[in-house]
Amino acid sequence: MNIFSLFFLILFLFSPLIADEENEYVDVSLSIKPNEIKAGGKGQIFVFFKPQKGIYINLDPPIEFEIADDGTALGKMEIQKSKKNEYLDTNKPLKQHFTIKKGLPAGTYTLKGKLIYFYCSDAEGWCSRFTQPFQFNLKILK
Repeated sequence: MNIFSLFFLILFLFSPLIADEENEYVDVSLSIKPNEIKAGGKGQIFVFFKPQKGIYINLDPPIEFEIADDGTALGKMEIQKSKKNEYLDTNKPLKQHFTIKKGLPAGTYTLKGKLIYFYCSDAEGWCSRFTQPFQFNLKILK
């Protein structure tokens, strides 16, 4: 077996393990405020969803945040529900509050995590789950 055949065989076998970080149906942008914060301080992650026409962000099961470390505690999530149905109002950002734990040393801190949500097409009758990784660099002040 030549090297190219072996390469393509390995690529084929392990391709399901490679994470796709883009959703073809929903554009998601995340931002954080403030990006400079004292240990023990509070901030917010803002999530802006822009689904394609006919696609909706479902609220059941609920949208979730997972943080990959113990230097941050998640607080309340502010979700704007559509007035017409049980979907997320994508005209307004979702806000996830967080607190930086006291005692975190001054310097650069990386806040890594995942946003997990479900999106649906009523016209085609399907829903799908998507995991959107995120990472922010925060400056922890004294």
